[in-house]
Amino acid sequence: MMKIVWLMPECPFPANTGGRVVEWNRIKELAKNNDIYLFVIVDGRDEFQYMEQLQKLCKEVHFYLRGRSPALLLKSLIYPYPAVSRWSSKMRSDIEECYKSIHPDVVMVEFPQMIGNLSKLIRNEAQIVVNQHNIEHLSMVSIAGHINKPLKRVIYKIVSNQLKKYERVQYKKLNVLIYTFVSKSDKEYFEKEYGLNNTLLVPPGAWVQDIKPASDSKKLLFVAKMTYEPNETGAVWFVENIWDNIKKKIPDAELFLVGKDPTEKLIACCKNHSGITVTGTVDSVEPYYEQSAVVIVPILSGGGVKVKLIEGLGHGKVIVTTNKGIEGTDFVNGTHVLAADSPELFGDICADVIGNPGKYDEIRLAANQLMKRKYSWQGIMGMFENVLRESLK
Repeated sequence: MMKIVWLMPECPFPANTGGRVVEWNRIKELAKNNDIYLFVIVDGRDEFQYMEQLQKLCKEVHFYLRGRSPALLLKSLIYPYPAVSRWSSKMRSDIEECYKSIHPDVVMVEFPQMIGNLSKLIRNEAQIVVNQHNIEHLSMVSIAGHINKPLKRVIYKIVSNQLKKYERVQYKKLNVLIYTFVSKSDKEYFEKEYGLNNTLLVPPGAWVQDIKPASDSKKLLFVAKMTYEPNETGAVWFVENIWDNIKKKIPDAELFLVGKDPTEKLIACCKNHSGITVTGTVDSVEPYYEQSAVVIVPILSGGGVKVKLIEGLGHGKVIVTTNKGIEGTDFVNGTHVLAADSPELFGDICADVIGNPGKYDEIRLAANQLMKRKYSWQGIMGMFENVLRESLK
């Protein structure tokens, strides 16, 4: 049994966003055979209610409020704001005390922004694992390319440059056991850019269901945290450029946009089109997956592997996405998913899947087989745990 001190930049429960789904399921799997000491930055005091749920899995759970003081804006002139807003002197000292007390096997850091919460003692002595998820500065450059507001676009590019410099400095100071990534392309970029090869691919997984008969539903589904720029941009792109053409072909088609914090821009956009439901936060996404014929992943920017893609495939659904949506995965257009970058083709594919559901059974079956082989949570985290144990010997 390993003792793992784990730093996270957000509360992993409830698992209602892509990042939280990954973190929650990783905790659930690793907590089966190991002691987890969890240190979490949360956005508000309302999230303290979730400590009890996490304490069922972890040996200890500690929450700290994310910084929002005006002084952080001055600090962000030097360090990237996504990092400094998640640094806590209290967290840093508590982690050091925990380290001295339990002598953990591993200190696991979720995202490089959280490295600032490691004291000098831990940086020098601990076996550190940094879970990258994606290359943050590349992701921000990609997002900036799809932002229409000039000032916001400039801010994203500035923060991207800050993150790149910050990470390069941190990697020189740290003695990291393993860097993990969710996509092959990000892993390869990291190795080439930083000359570091102690890397491991740990993609997001899903609880893979057996294939059910094709649905004759007329419902399309997009599950995402809508305040995340690529999700909002993709949803608006789909609604404004694709949805009305689908409705012309299938008048009783319905679109469900499910996810926390839908933006005013998205809500206003959807009011101009019929047949769209914007749910906001829901207790469970399961009923929506169950009732949908098509899961769309209209992603135009960002980085890493899209958890919403993996989740949809885990539910045995036909996925219609962009080529950006399958970037960094083993899923092939026409074999496991259906991908299109033009609005016309994207809409035509969606309409054809709804009108001819049985036509795509082979694609669903091929995706399901690949999911069970390479993207189940049990298999992924079993591999990760084994690599950790071997690396610590």
